[in-house]
Amino acid sequence: PKRYDYQTEPNPLLLALGTAWEKHLEYLLAANGVTVERPEEFMSPEGIAYSPDLIFFNGVTRIGEIKYTSMSADDMPTEPTNNLPPKLDKFNCQLMLYAFWLGLSDGWLAILFNHKPWNPDLRMFDLRWTDRELVDNHAMCMNHARYKGMIK
Repeated sequence: PKRYDYQTEPNPLLLALGTAWEKHLEYLLAANGVTVERPEEFMSPEGIAYSPDLIFFNGVTRIGEIKYTSMSADDMPTEPTNNLPPKLDKFNCQLMLYAFWLGLSDGWLAILFNHKPWNPDLRMFDLRWTDRELVDNHAMCMNHARYKGMIK
């Protein structure tokens, strides 16, 4: 989307805060007995390098992503749900693609919403996708990549 066509370089302070948040949450998970690993970079069958933030091995193997954003959490669900708000589609799409390539159907998404720096809001979501959802998402992403000339 055009909203990601940056006129200037991304703010290095915000990038550093995101990285620090990832590392700290990963540490907290491990310190609390969650079996989690930050994997090395993978290569998809299409030749696309990808690196999930985490893989969980507690009961159900799941792919995990940690996000830090200035978006508001006002419209985020507070109860269990099968539907995330559309503004999280980019994160869900990313997780689904990783899950497809790794043969998984479960995911975990942790987002620190820092829209109001004096009142950050942490939300975590356990996700599960059907095989059909994963196949359709993969096809959509690969069709887009071919259209943009990113893959053959």
